[in-house]
Amino acid sequence: MKLRIHGDNIIECERALKLISLAYKGTVIAESKNIFMPSYGIQNEGGKIIEVELLGGHDRWNVNFNTELTKYGAPLREATDAYITKVAADNKTEELLLAIEFCNALPAGNNAWQRNGRAVTCAEIGIPYFYFAEIGGVELDAHRKVKAPRFPNPIVPFSYLTSAKTLNVVCVPIYQAHPAITDELRKKFMHVFGMEASLDLLKCIIDKSKTEDALDVLIEKGITLVKILSSDRKRMDTFRAMEWEEFLKISSGQKKAEWIKNHPNKQVWKRKSSEKVKVTKTFKTLLTETQNLDCLSIGAKEIPICLVVNGNIKKLSLLLKNIYPADKISLRQQ
Repeated sequence: MKLRIHGDNIIECERALKLISLAYKGTVIAESKNIFMPSYGIQNEGGKIIEVELLGGHDRWNVNFNTELTKYGAPLREATDAYITKVAADNKTEELLLAIEFCNALPAGNNAWQRNGRAVTCAEIGIPYFYFAEIGGVELDAHRKVKAPRFPNPIVPFSYLTSAKTLNVVCVPIYQAHPAITDELRKKFMHVFGMEASLDLLKCIIDKSKTEDALDVLIEKGITLVKILSSDRKRMDTFRAMEWEEFLKISSGQKKAEWIKNHPNKQVWKRKSSEKVKVTKTFKTLLTETQNLDCLSIGAKEIPICLVVNGNIKKLSLLLKNIYPADKISLRQQ
């Protein structure tokens, strides 16, 4: 079997190569000294089982994954850190097997959301997507002293899980322990770490064997993380405990909306606007007036997404027309 790894850079290629070797419990052996397209063999006791070529740098190999994926319906032009493909026997074509994203940034604030577009790009057209991140990282002050651990809003890992369930595709967050994690936090999150299960799933996808069991393990770990994160929040600003699990099981977006609308403890959406962020007067008006419509939270009430209910869609439409009248909007020439 011959695989290729198309990576954002050669480091991402090598990280993906290591995952494949671990999944097959093999040893990586360099086969080529070619510095711009190195090749390796993965072998076990019986000899070489996989040949892998590394192609570092998107857009350098007569293929643009952004362009190609949009042809098949991908909603965004977002390239992931690594794509793994299987090369045909004639060496002329490749089959895209899966995409991998690596994130070592502190998983909080905007950092926690930045990869979601890449997940959507893949999940919407059925490409398995693995998101590797760390938990237990800490924020440092100006003197490089530890301030506190930082964690993502629970709806961030949940968003991957609901994509997997709704679109019937592999779209999973895999969390590992951050190098700076404390013993206390390691014990707290020990049931969340999913590297071993991710390797099982990776091998299943490459071998085109049954993925359900390995996927179910990672979804269970993901929902466990979501519950831990939401229970630790001081404010009641997200779903809690079994609400996440119940919400995840709902099959369609319409049914999810009805569940939120009829929930006895539904939360009204409230989005804060930081004074540090410079925005237009029209945006301030839009934010204030929209919140007066009593929109509903879709799981976390301060994220910039909400559910417009109770016949307020027409009111929102009129609001937009009043704030942004047609004669005041100029179209920039492309």
